[in-house]
Amino acid sequence: MSSFRRGQPMPGGIVKNRRCTWVNRPAVRFRRWPCLLLVVAFLAFHAGGSPVWAALHANADILFAKVDATTYRYSIDLQNTGTTTIGTFWYAWVPGEDFLPTSPTNIQSPTGWSAFITGGGANNGFAIEWLADDPIAASTVQGGFGFDAVDSPTQLLGHSPTHPTQNVGTSFVYEAAPLADPGFQFTVNPVAHPWNNPVRAVDVNRDRDLSPTDAILVINDLNANGFRTLAALPQLPNAPPPFIDTNADDFMSPQDALAVIDALNIQAQTESHFLQPHTAAMYSAADYGMALSVPEPSAISLAAIGILTLAAAGAARRKSA
Repeated sequence: MSSFRRGQPMPGGIVKNRRCTWVNRPAVRFRRWPCLLLVVAFLAFHAGGSPVWAALHANADILFAKVDATTYRYSIDLQNTGTTTIGTFWYAWVPGEDFLPTSPTNIQSPTGWSAFITGGGANNGFAIEWLADDPIAASTVQGGFGFDAVDSPTQLLGHSPTHPTQNVGTSFVYEAAPLADPGFQFTVNPVAHPWNNPVRAVDVNRDRDLSPTDAILVINDLNANGFRTLAALPQLPNAPPPFIDTNADDFMSPQDALAVIDALNIQAQTESHFLQPHTAAMYSAADYGMALSVPEPSAISLAAIGILTLAAAGAARRKSA
């Protein structure tokens, strides 16, 4: 067996020393570990161009309803999913480009925020810039962003007519003032299920809390209107909230009430966490999931199914009479 001394070339142009392995190539000599680190750093960037470890991060969805034959009303819940504040939200915009097909109207802003319409002119669309006096704290949701437009939800879901390579909903957030930091780019699209709360499915009245009121709203709707397919395009004033489609199937049934009741049961178990022994983790899906499951139906849940079914059947009979 051949032996090699430290610093002596090995087959394939490899040289060993005490600390690391070197690779010899024509006119190239590099250490493997630093290059691997560079590769890891490159792969750590996601498609939007921001590092995955970046502290600034956001998500948002657009809720919508029809105002009249030509106008749609939109509202946005902005979720700060990062670890810094958000002081600027610029919808339908990246630096130098605005994507809305037409100029928005009736701009709505959260308390402490101001809004400006940007863009316009030849070969450019429009956008809305919201600036905060009181930035959004980390891990919180800020509602109250809104506007009217003649552009339909389908148009807002598609590509910008003035910038065909960009989606209309391509947007930016900044920690404070616009362009004062690298910002974060993300896409804000109209929701797929307009009667479902995209932030928390069981928060029927959209008050950022889960309470018996959420279940009562669904039960009352079933009692008044029965089983039915929900309108794909809500029409004001009969538009959410309440967000009665808790399982996001675009159909009103007792399952929508049952999801809230199960979530309330799980919440009650969580609140008594330190008072009762337990062996399994509580169900975090109750907080944010579209559909909920429990090991076995509780007595309250089974009773609720029966009551809701009878109520809905009674409503259907009254309508057909």
